[in-house]
Amino acid sequence: MIVLNSMRTPGAGFGTDTNAVTIICRGEEEAMSIPLKSKAEIASDIADFIAGRTGSKF
Repeated sequence: MIVLNSMRTPGAGFGTDTNAVTIICRGEEEAMSIPLKSKAEIASDIADFIAGRTGSKF
């Protein structure tokens, strides 16, 4: 699994309080895109995505 930071979305990436990411999993072209949100919300969405794939709870 790879989480890619958007470098094209205004307000996303390094030096900001918000981000937009794409999660890519082996064998899938694009598993999930997360639109511009706070970095805390992005982290929660990533954890939820992983938990949904593994059956774990964070």
